[in-house]
Amino acid sequence: MANNDLLTALLSVPTLETWEKNCMLSLNSSTGYNWTGLVNETGGLMSSLTADTWGITVEICRQYCGASAVPFVSSI
Repeated sequence: MANNDLLTALLSVPTLETWEKNCMLSLNSSTGYNWTGLVNETGGLMSSLTADTWGITVEICRQYCGASAVPFVSSI
């Protein structure tokens, strides 16, 4: 489950890299993603997006934010 206030705050951080921001937007807009695979600072799974969330699992990253799944990845 996404904490919408926290998600909005994260997306408004000016130093957030474009890839990270696009990945969060992709996760938030995906009808197939239900906010599973969130991890805390030690890699422990979390059940919801909170201030203690540090990232997502590699599997979720590859599935929703990897080069083959995300239209915003491009080569320079």
